[in-house]
Amino acid sequence: ILDEIRQDEQAWENYMRFAEPYKRIRIAYIDAARKRPEEFRKRLDSFIRKTRDNKQIVGYGGIDKYY
Repeated sequence: ILDEIRQDEQAWENYMRFAEPYKRIRIAYIDAARKRPEEFRKRLDSFIRKTRDNKQIVGYGGIDKYY
């Protein structure tokens, strides 16, 4: 997952500025779909797009339970 994010220079730069808890939760949410390749790719691509735009995903994947 991190290798995919690193391939997009802007996404990686923005990702590194996000809070550690946010990063852990988002990566875990993406990783939870690893056995479902289409869903995994959908989540990863969406996360990379949002991260490239320097936007955080709020309220999806149960993230609101942790904040």
